[in-house]
Amino acid sequence: MLTIKGANFGKLPTDNPVSLVYAPGQGRATSCFVKETSATEIKCRVDTANMAKAAGDKGTMVVFLKTSEEAKCTKPACEWTFTDTLPDVKTFEPQWDEAGGNWDIKMTGLDFPTDTAAVTLEIGGVA
Repeated sequence: MLTIKGANFGKLPTDNPVSLVYAPGQGRATSCFVKETSATEIKCRVDTANMAKAAGDKGTMVVFLKTSEEAKCTKPACEWTFTDTLPDVKTFEPQWDEAGGNWDIKMTGLDFPTDTAAVTLEIGGVA
């Protein structure tokens, strides 16, 4: 999942298509499928199915504003780096929260992000 912060983004997922260039100068690009969008933020899932990439490879991105103009971006803010360090989930179990009266999900494992605001859990397509 990639989060893009900016301004003047459309409120519909179809307003701001995102293209990622992962081999600058070689013309290799892939889509980033928009999952959520607001006036200041786009969250999209990178299509990695046919990408030849390695940890540390760099790339840039292009965001189109309301499908008509390319958004301006100042480097290095638009640059990103692939990582091969993904969380290793060991257990995933529901737990009843007696005080709150609802179910929580407990995950244990390795290499989870330290910034919990950067973590999204999707179940059946719902975050």
